Amino acid sequence: MDRFAHYDWPFFEPRHAQLAREADAWCAENLGYAHGADADSICRRLV
Repeated sequence: MDRFAHYDWPFFEPRHAQLAREADAWCAENLGYAHGADADSICRRLV
């Protein structure tokens, strides 16, 4: 299932879907390390 499919709903504009995809790509590129068992360490690195 496409997790962006709801952007086809009538009250969203194409720019909303584009922004969501760009934000998702940015997160994948810049926050890939933000997963793991040590939540405290991850939060410190994010902040």
